[in-house]
Amino acid sequence: MSNDLISRQAALDDAHRQIWYRLNPNMKERIDTWLVNLPAVQPKQKTGRWEHDCGHFANRWICSQCGYKFYFEKSEAKYCPNCGAKMESDNNDS
Repeated sequence: MSNDLISRQAALDDAHRQIWYRLNPNMKERIDTWLVNLPAVQPKQKTGRWEHDCGHFANRWICSQCGYKFYFEKSEAKYCPNCGAKMESDNNDS
C-alpha cells in the first residue's frame, strides 16, 4: 500500500455519503471514532536546488525536483511554485 495522504475530513464525508444511511446509529459512532483516531502521517518535504539554465537568460533557473523553469532572482524563491519543493541554499545564494 502506498503512503497516499488523504484528508481525514474527506474520508469522513465520503463514508457519510456512501454508507451512513445503511448503518445503525451505534455503528456510525464507532466508525466515526475509528476514522477520527487514525494516526496522522506527516508528508515528507521535498527539497531541491535551483540550477542555472546556462542559456541566454541570466535569471532563468530550473528546479532540480521537477524541471520547472522560472525567471527570478535566485535568492527570492525559497520554494518551487510548481512542485512545492523547498530549495536548499548554498554558499552562492545570489
